[in-house]
Amino acid sequence: MPISSGTRLGPYEILAPIGAGGMGEVYRAKDTKLKREVALKVLPDSFASDPERMARFQREAEVLAALNHPNIAAIYGVEDRALVMELVDGATLQGPIPLETALNYARQIADALEAAHEKGIVHRDLKPANIMITPAGVVKVLDFGLAAVAQSSDPSNPANSPTLTISPTRAGMILGTAAYMSPEQARGKAVDKRADIWAFGVVLFEMLTGKRLFEGETISDTLAAVLKTEPDLTQVPAKVRRLLESCLQKDPKQRLRDIAYRQVTEETRVLRLSVLPPEKTNFANSPAVSPDGRRLAFIAVQDNKRELWIRDMDSAALHRLPGTEGANYPFWSPDSRVIAFFAGGKLKKIEASGGPAQALCDAPNARGGTWSASGNIVYAPRQQDAGLSRCPVSGGTEAPVTELDRAAGENTHRMPWFLPDGVHFLYTARNNEAEKNAVYAGQLDSKIRKRILTASSNAVYAPPGYLLFVRDRILLAQPFDAAKLETTGDAVPLADEVTYDPLNLVGRFSASQSGVLVYATGIEAGSAQLTWFDRSGKPLGTFGAPSIFLTPAISPDGSTVAYGRLEPQTGRNDIWLHDLSRDTDSRFTSDSRPSRYPVWSPDGAHIAFSSIRVPGGILWQKAVGGGAPDEVLDKEARGNSPQTMDWSRDGR
Repeated sequence: MPISSGTRLGPYEILAPIGAGGMGEVYRAKDTKLKREVALKVLPDSFASDPERMARFQREAEVLAALNHPNIAAIYGVEDRALVMELVDGATLQGPIPLETALNYARQIADALEAAHEKGIVHRDLKPANIMITPAGVVKVLDFGLAAVAQSSDPSNPANSPTLTISPTRAGMILGTAAYMSPEQARGKAVDKRADIWAFGVVLFEMLTGKRLFEGETISDTLAAVLKTEPDLTQVPAKVRRLLESCLQKDPKQRLRDIAYRQVTEETRVLRLSVLPPEKTNFANSPAVSPDGRRLAFIAVQDNKRELWIRDMDSAALHRLPGTEGANYPFWSPDSRVIAFFAGGKLKKIEASGGPAQALCDAPNARGGTWSASGNIVYAPRQQDAGLSRCPVSGGTEAPVTELDRAAGENTHRMPWFLPDGVHFLYTARNNEAEKNAVYAGQLDSKIRKRILTASSNAVYAPPGYLLFVRDRILLAQPFDAAKLETTGDAVPLADEVTYDPLNLVGRFSASQSGVLVYATGIEAGSAQLTWFDRSGKPLGTFGAPSIFLTPAISPDGSTVAYGRLEPQTGRNDIWLHDLSRDTDSRFTSDSRPSRYPVWSPDGAHIAFSSIRVPGGILWQKAVGGGAPDEVLDKEARGNSPQTMDWSRDGR
């Protein structure tokens, strides 16, 4: 009989049911003595009424209570006919998940098993249903050692076939869950830690593929597959096949004896190649390498027409994806099958093999996105004055994920990148003061965030634990603990002369989960040269050095050109003056906030310009010469800066 809320078992007050399994029903409860919430696993009546079983259960619980490990759900004790356990909030492990995420979880599971094995405790029933993932990406293994005392609840279900109770003197009974049993376990033989190692391999396979390694219509069919069928490991990345082969040896004598492996290694191979754009096109925007490292997505432009292209990394062939006109900022699905991109004011997706593009959410002027294995896309829907939004991969209405800290001067969040846990993500927060631009870690379903580093760049997480970003056109890698959201060492250079877009704070690079790094080199397309033309359009000559210019304006007397200039190294945006007779440049504004879009007064004595300064205004002016201070023209501080303006000839 289910237990209703408010019922007391000793000092524990039942709050709500959580679920049910072979060991009975599980409830969320409140420990009224220690003022904390716990999980109560209430044993079936048939179990609790058996003194021999309860005595053995008490002995098992005492042993398990000695386990103290961050990846093992703790057992606090036994109360009446209930097991008191740590309450783990999270989701049950499910595949498929990206390789690096799977390896991260596998390492935590292995650490938990190692800690138990060192104390002589064997799990006996390791399976995804007994593995929880917290919102922070921490693995918690449940029900350690309880397979020896578990009771059947649904013997007809081959996926969840139960563990049967035996006494210490009875032999030949099958313990465990059929799909995850080792061959010796399926035969009813005595088992040791090598049974857990077999189950670990089966679980890792399922994490990577989303499929059960051994499955049948009945428990008997599943057990037969475990005993007879050789596992097909061609579906998993080559990087982990050797490990799985060691774990899944049917003869326990040939199987991996200890779970304490430290790193999945393979022979390191370095391959470098250059990728050229399709004929008669130019690259635009950042490249995007697929998570498995096998394909590259990029934007190519021809005759002002932007389209999405694909290249297989092991082939020189390039493939255009029809239906992607106007594409921008592509990014991949975790399984490397689908590409998301922005076009026509929408977030869209398309199969990498081709087909119709599907619109998902509104994205008026987007600046990057990222796709998690949990089915969420986080993206920057607008260029400025907006935080990040989320959208389900099936499409729907966008919902805000981050909020701008306007008091601190933030004006946009952009270029998100999911971390391995699929919950936290990196993003760049651009500030009105360039030196305050920073990379943060945010999380789904929470506005809590953590500052990671000061940088005017997008940031990408690369396995096995590095943060990639650009500074002074140098691509840097800084050691990073994705679980603690902390850098753990100094940054080291990977490449120089990396293309950088200072307008959008974007370095043109991408990284896969398999170790492939892609980056563009050369000057960003925004770099330009000021040039004179006659009235027929014939170029007459250039002046000044190439730079990233914004809206040059000639003075009324024709002697000086005022222009906005962006400095790629610092991200600063100031107004400069070029003296045409002397061919010299001088900085006109020097505030830490961007100053843009200069326009001359009719008499040439002042220059008006745009600059968001709070408190202050948006429109400012400054006298030419004499070092006069900036003067605010518009004292109403609004959210957006104008991008075009003019000054009437009558000076009004």
